[in-house]
Amino acid sequence: MITKMKMALVILCACVPFLLIGCSTEDITPMPEPEIVNEELPIEPDLPDDIQQPKVYDNYLEAYLDILTENATSATTSEYLLENGDGKIAIMDVLGDETPELLYIYIPKDNTIAEYLKIITYSDSEGIETVFDSRVLIRAGGGCNYCVYLTNDEELILYSSTFNAQVSYGFWPIIQGQDYEIMENDYGVYNYSADLAKLYYRHYGGDDNEIIINYIKYGEEISEKQFNHIAKEIMSNIDKVLFQSSDDDIYGEYGLYERDELWMGRTPFDEEYMTYIEACAWLEAHIEIQEKKAAIVGTWHAWHMMPSQHMELYSFFDDGTYVFQYDGYDESKRIISESGTWDFVDDKLTLSIMSKVTVEGGEIVDSNFSSTGKKIINGIVRFIDINPPETEEHVINLSPPEDDYDEETWDWDKQCEYSYGYWTMHIQGVKYWRFIDSPGAYQEEIPKDGDVYRS
Repeated sequence: MITKMKMALVILCACVPFLLIGCSTEDITPMPEPEIVNEELPIEPDLPDDIQQPKVYDNYLEAYLDILTENATSATTSEYLLENGDGKIAIMDVLGDETPELLYIYIPKDNTIAEYLKIITYSDSEGIETVFDSRVLIRAGGGCNYCVYLTNDEELILYSSTFNAQVSYGFWPIIQGQDYEIMENDYGVYNYSADLAKLYYRHYGGDDNEIIINYIKYGEEISEKQFNHIAKEIMSNIDKVLFQSSDDDIYGEYGLYERDELWMGRTPFDEEYMTYIEACAWLEAHIEIQEKKAAIVGTWHAWHMMPSQHMELYSFFDDGTYVFQYDGYDESKRIISESGTWDFVDDKLTLSIMSKVTVEGGEIVDSNFSSTGKKIINGIVRFIDINPPETEEHVINLSPPEDDYDEETWDWDKQCEYSYGYWTMHIQGVKYWRFIDSPGAYQEEIPKDGDVYRS
């Protein structure tokens, strides 16, 4: 078989030269040249070297503090706030999204006779967003007044008035994303569109010196009687004034409470705002509180190491809940664990105990392993709801980690004085170490209600 294959190979090799001799270039049809396609590469945009990406913040506190700082110190901004105790700033939830907004009055450098209101909101997904940025007062052409307030229904309202050849005033709900369509009237005065006003009044002279008065509700004409009824309801529903025309205007000849028909004779509202210095201090203090709250989240153990059984053990979760497990060495305890919610305000840890896991009945017998020398057997596990919750307040002396452990100088009698590189705090005189950053470590499986305890 191998011999036949060799012979075939020899014959094939012998024939190749004759096959090549029989091939002529004249008999070969030339192949068409491939078409060259000039593909244009995408042109990279020529971006300036100093382009700034949007800033990313961890929370609204950092974002708002940065905004106020930039507006107070930047020489290129068109807005400014003074650091000498001036400024009108509010930080509160006015949009109902459970995140406070930053509201402040500012004066543009190119228009110092006007005051503007800016409202900024923050979300983790979108970052900072300007909700409202518009003029609310101008001291020219007859002047105007304004008031920004919250109603009893927590609705944010802008009242604005103008006094010149045309007298007008109205109430505009401030809504996120709303275009307020500032319009210029026949007298060259700018005001918000009457179509968006909860209530709007306009008094002006028509042809032949005719006096024309309009009563408007969301762009629709209403009667004077209807107007007066709605105006009375609106004025009685004011809960909290954030900003209003400055003191000189309020109590002067052209002030809000001296000239504006619906405000005349009323006891002036106190404005509930902070100065620039107060607002920055408030934000800085709350940033520190947030940092401390973040430090509290984790597993806290009443010893700087974990022996065969846990001692008293707290698990604080970032959703504001916690679980406390009693000393695992005490086998005679009647309360196994408790749980509820926690908060940290004014350097105090507040615990709201909402439920407990306890042991009922059973026998108490001797134990060589229990710290009390006794233990419970054949008890019944019971879940107890605490309603209303039991509240405890603790000054915890939260302390950051320190590199204070030195094996050569370590003193057994002073071992609880060291932090060992952990966060530490005190609750009811007991020192705890944040043994693990994540909560729930070493958490025992909670028995079910009705289970037999240590059968």
